[in-house]
Amino acid sequence: MKIEYKLKQEDYKNALIELLRKEFWKRIIAIFLIPLIISLIIAEKSINWKIFIITFLISFFGIIILLFGKSLFNIYKTDDLIKENPLYIGETSIFLEDDGIIFGKENPTKYDWSLIKSIEDLTNYIIVILENNTSITINKKELKNEEIANIIGKIKSKIITSNTVSTVKKSRNIYWLGFLGLIPNIGLIIGIILSIIGLIRKDLKLIFIGVIDILFTIVFWTILTLIDNSDYFSKSIDKQIIEITQGNLNDLVKQIEFYKIAKGKYPEKLNEIKNKNSFIIINEIFETEKSIELYYKVKNDKYVLKSFGPDRKINTNDDIYPRLEIDSTKIGLRKKL
Repeated sequence: MKIEYKLKQEDYKNALIELLRKEFWKRIIAIFLIPLIISLIIAEKSINWKIFIITFLISFFGIIILLFGKSLFNIYKTDDLIKENPLYIGETSIFLEDDGIIFGKENPTKYDWSLIKSIEDLTNYIIVILENNTSITINKKELKNEEIANIIGKIKSKIITSNTVSTVKKSRNIYWLGFLGLIPNIGLIIGIILSIIGLIRKDLKLIFIGVIDILFTIVFWTILTLIDNSDYFSKSIDKQIIEITQGNLNDLVKQIEFYKIAKGKYPEKLNEIKNKNSFIIINEIFETEKSIELYYKVKNDKYVLKSFGPDRKINTNDDIYPRLEIDSTKIGLRKKL
């Protein structure tokens, strides 16, 4: 099958613009959706807005470059490329053989079917995309409807047959990346990349692997959030912290009394003990937005020492006091001053 037609210099640029326009809205959705998903996962359940915004902007511009950069660069460079290859302007032809495509009227070039990546049927043009990411442009305005149908049908039937095996082989080379999906957050990014490659190659297995990687990260953080917010988990953690705090308060009393023996008076602040022994813990270990010191007040040779407790509030029922197996009347520790 041999088809002859004319190509002008502007036809090459117009064809690329049509190709970009065809995928425009899909790419726009991906530009906003992919960075949004990545940012939400990385910012995690606490919604750290600073991390969210930075991650979104980096991902946003990265996806723009990935999806639009090459297309816009090709459109920009079209005129220069045509000037370097003036034989592609004017009368040309495409000849479809059983083993490939012959393109060009003068000094024609032959491409085996295995070198044909895909075909795009646009409004005014047909673009045959080659494996080396170059392309053959066919001007539909110069052809009859039956010629257009024959070209598209012939090329599609040939590339489906010849590319199926090569596509599977290529995909198998990156299937192993799916194992990275077991790493939260990183797996999300890998999953998105594999899904996009799968869509381009029309490889359902690769798309499936990508989707599983994305879901793993989402499910991982969902389960972790549910566990973290569960009453049982919170109470279990608080119980452990209470025990640690209790032991710490008991040790602090010993340090305060030792300070009294050495200095003749009780310390005004717990920092005075901390300066002598850096291993002493004088802060609450219950999770709070800011680091808070344990409650300590001294007056008339007496003092109160306690923790704010799980509710992080002072003078409530869950305040934690030191527990010592000694006669408290012989030391300055009191519950109230």
